[in-house]
Order: sequence, then structure tokens, then C-alpha cells
Amino acid sequence: MLKQLKIKNFRCQRDAVIDIAPITLLYGLNGSGKSSIIYAPFVFKNIIANPNLTVDTFFNLIFANLGGFEQVVHLHNPSNSIELQITLSDTLNTDLTYGVSLEKKEGRFWIKLSEKVDLVLPVTFPYPGNAQTQQVVKIDATEVNVLWNGITASVSAQPQTTEAVQKTQKLLTSLNKCAETLRTLDIIPVKRGFSKPYYSPSSVGNLLTEDEVATLLGGDPYLEGNVMAKFKNIFGKIFKVRSQIGTALFYLQITDDFGMTTELINDGFGLNQAIFILSKILRNNVSTVLVEEPEIHLHPSAQNKLARIFAQIVKEEEKSLIIETHSEIIVSAFLALVAEKYLTPEDIKCYFLTKPKRETVIEEQTVNEKGQIKGGLIPFMEEEVKNVRALLGHQE
Repeated sequence: MLKQLKIKNFRCQRDAVIDIAPITLLYGLNGSGKSSIIYAPFVFKNIIANPNLTVDTFFNLIFANLGGFEQVVHLHNPSNSIELQITLSDTLNTDLTYGVSLEKKEGRFWIKLSEKVDLVLPVTFPYPGNAQTQQVVKIDATEVNVLWNGITASVSAQPQTTEAVQKTQKLLTSLNKCAETLRTLDIIPVKRGFSKPYYSPSSVGNLLTEDEVATLLGGDPYLEGNVMAKFKNIFGKIFKVRSQIGTALFYLQITDDFGMTTELINDGFGLNQAIFILSKILRNNVSTVLVEEPEIHLHPSAQNKLARIFAQIVKEEEKSLIIETHSEIIVSAFLALVAEKYLTPEDIKCYFLTKPKRETVIEEQTVNEKGQIKGGLIPFMEEEVKNVRALLGHQE
């Protein structure tokens, strides 16, 4: 599972370090750099998925094109290099770090697994994956030559003994887990939801478009059932996919307590986007999901229930969520679950972001076993306190 994210010179993140928990919350004022943290690992995913593209292309996230290298690099200084690095626990129970740096055309990959493997590979983009670096690794009494092209690891020849072969495969599984972790990462941007009364099947790629998500729902009855159950717990309504007999069309529909059925597009957008969010989080082969402002268009009661559903998904389906939010209710709901002992303080990380000058400042706010944040939820309370003072007739 993803344990840490490091970001250097990406947008307003000059040198950011975020320790990742099953639920990681990012909050702060508008423009403080929350989205940059959400977007950075998805850029990394773009790089390992499409290394044979130009550097500028990596910042096109489909739902948002961030521009080219000079638009994205910190302070628009082309002499800076952007660095993105993830740390995760591998199958050998040691930390594994995997990173990439980008300049205008050049870059490098690196990977480190404790004292066993430490590899660096300079590349030029577009990069077709045809370069290699290597390191001799001692496994038992056998020396194995590990080859790495920046994305995939292999060996030049298998060792002779069965035990050494098994250990070599475990090593390769660990090294290749880095790219696989990024491939199983998904993002739910603020630009989301369904805008049509019916759909026809389409090809499914990165699952960023509504047609892709709708197709996934229409073709996977188990996902549909899972989404239906979670949706009903939040809104008390039934979601279902209904096919049009004799055609390839299918409908996304909502049925209320009175039996009234409507197409999803003709119901509230809060319900609409909740289906989209749940579909992406609950789908198979996704480990970490980056979520932008899940509270948009949701009543406070629905925000509270959605946060509890998120916690349930994290606990039962072994996924992790990195959530950017402006909602005190979302944050408080997770803290309440710690107080109720459903979550532990280790299950949640809270970060308050500010940008006093030209770069983001990140403050971790520790959570105790009672669900209390040291110093309180000051980022959310300041404006409320001002309003209460005004209503009570107090002067500043």
C-alpha cells in the first residue's frame, strides 16, 4: 500500500512530503495547493503508462490540461526539475521508493529497495522504454543480474536452485509493484457525473469519462449491486441499470420510496455525482483513489453519510483514499468514527495547507484516540466564529 508521497517543484509544491494513511485528508484555503497534491501522483501514473510521449503531454490529465512543463514547474522556472516519488511497503516488508524527475526533455527514474537494490536510469523523453540499467544482487550464494528499464524489472538469467528462483521472483514482484501501484491508482476530479438519459457501451480506458464509467456499471452487475447498496444507505433511494430490450442502450435510473422511477440525469446532481464517485472507488483493480471535494452538491447529512461509506469501503475493501475537501462535515465525520472506535488514529492523516507566499506550507494535524485534532479544526472555525461574534453584537 502507498505509504508516502514526495513532490518537488510541481506547481506550488516546492518540497512536499505527505505520509499516506488509509484515509488522508487535505484541507485549507482556496489556492493553497491541495489539488497539486491530488494531481501529482496521477501525473506520475501518466508517465509510466505513456513514457513514449513528450514531457508536456504528461500534464494533460484528460479532465484538465495543466499546460506544458514551463506552466507546471514551480515558479515557472525551467531550470527547476519536477520530482515525484512514492514509497510503499513491499512483499519483503521493507520500504520501497520509486521516483521520476522531469526536465523539459530529459529525466530520470530511480528505485530503491532497502540495501538490496539501488538503481538510477537517465532517459530522454519521448522514452520508448528501451534503455536499461542493471545491478548484481546476491540471493543466497547466487549472484543475480537485475535489469530495469525505469518501469519493469527482470533478470538476465534465472539462478539454478529452486529456492533461489523463488526468492528472485519475490524480488522482481517487489520491484514491479511500484509501477503496478501507480497503474491501480484512480482519480475523481470535480468535473464528474452523468449528463445523458441513456448510454451505449463504449471502450473503457482510464475511466475518466462518464461514458466509460457508465459502461462499467452497465457491464458489471456486481459493481452495480455494490454501488446500489452504498447509495441506498446514503440517500434511501434505489439505483439501478436498466437495458433497453432489442438495443444496445441502457439507462441509469433512480427509484424513490413511492416507486417513482426517473433517469439519473433528471434527479438532483448530488445523487448523480455520488453514483459516479462510488462507481470509481468500488471498481476492481483500484488500490488508491484521489478524490477532489466529494462534498460538492451534497446536503450536510449526505456528506456525513458519504464519509462513513468511505470509511466502510476503506475497512472492508482494503483501499486507500486521499481526499481534498473544504467541508468541516466531511472531516468531522471521519474524526467521529475515530471517537466511535470504528477507525483508529493510525487510519487517518489530516493536513492543513496554506500558501503564505509562493509555495505551499503543509501542517500535519495529529488525531488522538478520541477523534480530537490537536489545536482543533481552526481552519474551518475561524469564519464561523467571526459570524457568531457579529450576530451577538461583539466588535473585533
